[in-house]
Parts: sequence; structure tokens; C-alpha cells
Amino acid sequence: MVIMQIIPDLGTGGAEIMCKSLSITLSQKGHRVIVVSLYDKETSNTKELEEKSIPVIFLNKKRGLDIGCIFRLRKLIKSYSPDVLHTHLYALKYALFASFGTKKKIIHTIHNIASKEAEGTNKWINSIAYKLKIAKPISISKKIQETVIQEYSITKDDTPIIYNGIDLSKFTPVNSYAIHCPVQIVHVGRFQYQKNHECIVDAVNYLIDKNFIITCIGDGEKRDEIVTKIEERKVNAFFALVGLSNHVEEYLQNSDIFILPSRWEGLPISILEAMATGLPIIASDVGGVSDIIKHEENGILINPNPIELANALTKLINDEELRTRIGRQALKDSGKYSIEAMTEKYEYEYRSILPVNYQSIGYRNS
Repeated sequence: MVIMQIIPDLGTGGAEIMCKSLSITLSQKGHRVIVVSLYDKETSNTKELEEKSIPVIFLNKKRGLDIGCIFRLRKLIKSYSPDVLHTHLYALKYALFASFGTKKKIIHTIHNIASKEAEGTNKWINSIAYKLKIAKPISISKKIQETVIQEYSITKDDTPIIYNGIDLSKFTPVNSYAIHCPVQIVHVGRFQYQKNHECIVDAVNYLIDKNFIITCIGDGEKRDEIVTKIEERKVNAFFALVGLSNHVEEYLQNSDIFILPSRWEGLPISILEAMATGLPIIASDVGGVSDIIKHEENGILINPNPIELANALTKLINDEELRTRIGRQALKDSGKYSIEAMTEKYEYEYRSILPVNYQSIGYRNS
């Protein structure tokens, strides 16, 4: 099968990592995969794909609606004649216009709650595509599915669920739940409004025990603003902002607690990575997070505010038994979210939209 993955760029976010990982696994299973990045942005993800002999084609998209980009994508579609177009984020509208008249069907992964995934004209375009069944939306969690059904007035069967998956072999579980000195707290996420770094900075004032370091991995447009906030609050000693990293698994393995106080989420890859490391997790009860994290079973769920974050951190820092119990359960539960399981389910969905009978895979959505 020839599969064309289309995404705005291959940065370091969850959608981009998922697209890269899925493409590699599909290729390893014998499919021909072409990855199209609308923007000309070379990253560690594009380099990894190219190292795996998966072509990455950059379309030199300009800011805003780029008609030229649509024509360049159309030329690619005609040249490669993929069996399936698989889109991510706002690349769907480009694939729709570029494939018009070609009878190509599209699988579109919805990586966030529907109201955040598309707004205004984009939402209107998506709605038409879903109702005419030109594109099939895939929800990455039950909560995401609920928002898609509500936002687009479609049925549960119209938007099957496929949970994100990761390469579990890349992660080494922690071998002890004894706390480091200072306590090592880690956050993985882009510096943007959604990820709520402000909450992390404000939570420091509510922590009585000041013997800790919060390592923030990532970059983004709000980084300078957060740095300024840290300096104004005079809490520099409690933070290590390390930027982007190709070795997130090493930071996780050397940490005590993982935090993700996001304002909204789909199904975060970073939480799955923390689970695969066996870390005790504190995360906002938003989006698809509660699909994978059960309160005080394999993590702690909070409302995304500094007091609740500080209280949860204090609780975990002071209770080794709790850290051990929820960390071990998180590690056990991570087995449900393998890249192999995710890939198999996407293969089934690809076959489901083709005009011939490819129903050889036994997966059915439930």
C-alpha cells in the first residue's frame, strides 16, 4: 500500500512525533510511505525519517492560505498516486483541495479536542468533508471522540478511536522510587499557552519543601515570557530549561515525578512516555488524559491551577508508597499503547476506505 502522510511540519509536538513513528512502523511492515511537510522545516524528526529511507518532501508553504502549496501538493498526489492520504492538524484542507477530482479518500487524525483542532473556515471545511465521507476523522481518545461528535454532528461510528502509541523499547523503567536530593521533577512540552507553564512557575510559591528542581524540556513562542516570569518571581534556582532534546527518555529515567498541567489536551505522547518509564504522573484532568490516567491508580489528576499542582507534588514527594504504587501501575498500563498496536489499527482504517476488499486485519473499533 502507498501511504502519503501530510502534516504542516515535523517539529517536536505530539502530533508530529506520532506521524513520524507511524510512518516508520508502516514502512517496516512493507508499505511505501511518503511524508509531506507543508513548511520547509528540517528537524530531528525529518532526519530520522530520511535515515530510515522514508522520503520527506517539503512544500515551501507561505504563511496563511497558500494556493501555490495546494498546486504543489496536487502534483505530488498525481505523481505518487497514493492509495491513502493521511492528514494531521490543519493539513486536511490542503489535502482536500489538492485531491479534488482524484477520488482519493482521506484519513484525518484529530489530535486535540474538536473546538481547538479547527475553527472558523477550517471547521466548516472539515464538517463538509466528514459529512460527505471524503475524509474519515480518527479520534485519539474517547473524550476527543465525544467532542468530535458534538462539534460536527456525526455518529460514533463515523469517528473511530485509535489511541496514540509509542516505541516502548526506547524507554527504560526507573529501578527505584527513592526520591532524589534535590527532588527531580520533569515537564515535557512546547512553550505555548496550552501547556500552561505559568501554572508550574506559580506552584513553586505553594511548595513548602524547596529542595527540588523542575526540568522543562521543549521550546516555543512563550519561552522568553516564561523565563521573564521565573526571573521576576526569583525562582531561577528551582528551574532547568534545557530546550529541545533528542534524548527525552534519559531525562525521564533520571526523574522522580512527571507533571503536565495543560489547559487542554488530546492524548499526550509525553504522558505515554512517562508511563513507559514508570514515573508517578501528575496531569490535568482535560481532554483524553483521563482515558489513560485514573486518579490515584496510575497517576494523579488535577485541575490546572498552581495550588492543586503544588498539593499533588507535596503528596507525592512525601509518600514513597504512593509514588511506587502509581508508578508501577503506570508502567504496567503503558503496554496498551504500543506503536505496533496503533499501526495495526490504522492499517485497518486505511483498508476500510479503499474501493477493494482489504479487510484482512481483524481489528474492529469498539
